[in-house]
Amino acid sequence: MKSIICEFGIIISLYFIPIAFPFLGGLCAIFTPLPVFFYRIRLGRRISIIFIGAFSPFIFYISDNYFYSIIFLWLIILGFMLSELTEAKFSLESVITKACVGGAFSAFLLIFLCASAANKGILELTAGFVNTNLNIILTLYKEAGISESEIKLFTASMGRLEFLIVRIMPGLILSGALFISVITVLTARGSFAKKIAFPNFGKPNCWRARDNLVWYLIISAVLILLPIGDWKLIGVNGLIVLLNVYFFQGWAIISYYLEKKKINKGVKPLLFAVVISIKYLLFALIAAGLFDTWFNFRKIENKTSVKNAP
Repeated sequence: MKSIICEFGIIISLYFIPIAFPFLGGLCAIFTPLPVFFYRIRLGRRISIIFIGAFSPFIFYISDNYFYSIIFLWLIILGFMLSELTEAKFSLESVITKACVGGAFSAFLLIFLCASAANKGILELTAGFVNTNLNIILTLYKEAGISESEIKLFTASMGRLEFLIVRIMPGLILSGALFISVITVLTARGSFAKKIAFPNFGKPNCWRARDNLVWYLIISAVLILLPIGDWKLIGVNGLIVLLNVYFFQGWAIISYYLEKKKINKGVKPLLFAVVISIKYLLFALIAAGLFDTWFNFRKIENKTSVKNAP
């Protein structure tokens, strides 16, 4: 019972913190699946399913922002999936891949169910959610004292932003599932290794994307150049996901050399935060991951790395 109360307390805190402090929303989203992952393995499947089933209507009841509640419930489900796959002793690559596919499916299912309940189309519902959150961002900008000219520019762009975000939602969901899954599993592995029996994931910093993946990147880039709107959207969504993949390959390179040079492990999370907050470093890391396909900066065997890759 104590563990269930602790899990409820942690998760409900992660739900309310972004409401009180919106600038912490992204950080809370990244770490929401982590306690679910831990307690699912500690408490077992049946208790965790009962907990999620009881908690789901509660979060919709306490908030008027259904889009926020959907995202939060999705993060809980993603954490549950990751723990299930880890306990099933899949390789790290399989855990992440299956969680991304399952996470994307569950996200679309939740949106579909909410759209059906509201008697709206999926695009209409999603557009309404996006518009609501863009207005929240606009309010935050005004409260933060952003200059009037920048606020006017953002206001004028809201219509185009809404149109774009709705149409790249599949790519955002898949890349979000990928990013959060990798962070969750690797953080859990580093934090709970003594309490949870993890399968042999190998060395994540030796991971390389499969060589043929670069062709999907090229195809996505070509589709963006086509003068047909639907093909462009497919290309953009594909590019969003694949750039995320090469971001992690770039980070694996950095992590590999930090370990090789025996740099203090505490430097890693700090460096990671710096990289994702500075766009030029972010693009450089993605480029490093992409060119590693040809140059193999770590001089490692691809067959070995893929076997235990994320």
